[in-house]
Amino acid sequence: MDSKPRDANFILDELIERYPELSVCREDIANAYFTLLESYKHDGQLLIAGN
Repeated sequence: MDSKPRDANFILDELIERYPELSVCREDIANAYFTLLESYKHDGQLLIAGN
């Protein structure tokens, strides 16, 4: 396994390469990631509910 840190854009690029249909919502995915990142930096949490 590669031990070098990878940045969010690199990971997002790989995701889009694997699933090209996600390219239309690339900006939304990036915004969601950075929103969660900022929340976690301030001891926030993510609550998920579903059926």
